[in-house]
Amino acid sequence: MRYRREDYDLFLSSEIEMLRNGVSPECDTSGAKDDPLTYLENLRQIVNSQVSPQANQILDFQTEASSWNPVSIRYSDDFTATVIPHFQHADYLIVQGPPGTGKTYRIAQLIARLLTLGHSVLATSLTNRALMEIALKRDLSDFVSRGLVGKANLTPDERRELPQLDSIDAHPLPISAGNLSLATFCVASSWAKSAPPVPPFDYVIMDEASQALLPMIAASVRLGKKVVWIGDQKQLPPVTVTPPEVIARNNWEHIVNGFTTICHHQDFHTFLLSDTLRLTPRGARFTGIFYANNLRSVSSFDQIPSSNPILHKDGGPVLVTLPLAPSDLAPQNAIDFICRTTSELLDENPTARIAILTKHAATALGICASLQHRLGDLPKKLKIATVGKVQGLTVDYAFYLIPRPSALASLEERLFNVATSRAKFNTIIVADGSLLDLPVPLNVGHFLRSLSLDRYTKG
Repeated sequence: MRYRREDYDLFLSSEIEMLRNGVSPECDTSGAKDDPLTYLENLRQIVNSQVSPQANQILDFQTEASSWNPVSIRYSDDFTATVIPHFQHADYLIVQGPPGTGKTYRIAQLIARLLTLGHSVLATSLTNRALMEIALKRDLSDFVSRGLVGKANLTPDERRELPQLDSIDAHPLPISAGNLSLATFCVASSWAKSAPPVPPFDYVIMDEASQALLPMIAASVRLGKKVVWIGDQKQLPPVTVTPPEVIARNNWEHIVNGFTTICHHQDFHTFLLSDTLRLTPRGARFTGIFYANNLRSVSSFDQIPSSNPILHKDGGPVLVTLPLAPSDLAPQNAIDFICRTTSELLDENPTARIAILTKHAATALGICASLQHRLGDLPKKLKIATVGKVQGLTVDYAFYLIPRPSALASLEERLFNVATSRAKFNTIIVADGSLLDLPVPLNVGHFLRSLSLDRYTKG
């Protein structure tokens, strides 16, 4: 099957119409402050214009699957020395970074090397926060202090956080040899729709590529002669407002899951960051199920710094089964257990970073109210949120509450992977005992069966 340009226009028009009619996304976009309508209109103009042959290669793909066989890069490997030589015979590279593999650190390393070589670089990401995390990395500090790094739509708070960061106008397009420009997908899409035939930047580095619609992937090749997409197709896709059944009926999944599409339907050079600094060896073994068991821990922790009997001393997931009501999105017995265990963890270590995650906002609100009643003012390092709001988060301990009414939705593979890979030490999955009997995705089933056989399920 070959995608037609009309497919993109119909999907983007659907998104635009629903947003104009006041339909809100299921979750926010993790700190993106850009106007989603402007972003979608930019992408629609791009797909309806006379795009470059390079962008056509992205947009006019065929759905026959290619082999996904990335080259592993270990934490001890020289990332830039591994990646840069491939640009001698390739214009586009893909880097997959599973949880805790240091994607932002690697991006900063690569950008610093390219700037040293005198190249102009654009780093683009969905969120302003992700761009600031890149700019704050030590590898780029000298370039920032020399005024060689600028950001579009620089806010007063961002200027206070990094006073030497330059502000660049969204128009005209700022290009200088040896300079780094930082721009969100929305701003970069504005530049791409009016980009000259020859891409203006030497290199484009797309962070959070799994959050990019396929037209945004195509927009990046209009801006850079060479492009690196860095993301993780095993984590959450972009937020959309078009109902999933409409997306499925019209075969728009490949448009929504842009990073997955180029990983599996384009013949580009591919790499996998295979060492996680976040997860303990046991944690990496479970999360590695989603990555063909090609994930190794280089964490400084082999065992967790807690004596709480609920937790596994080697880190990683724990399944706690409780009898949960069939129709209750905020089961009180599960919330009481989470509140009690959270209090115990904080009593043992008041500075512990803890996340309490769930699929639905109603469940999160119930947890928040109970914890406030029990603890009073909630610690700043305690986060209660839906999973869609925490991609990229790292904490010490995480709870994942799976009420029975939302069990199947909570076990969607990418959502489950994000929820169970945030914690350095332990993720405590709280669910009804019937969870192990549900029809679930293959890798999720393997994860849960392995956890059960690991004999670390507590009833």
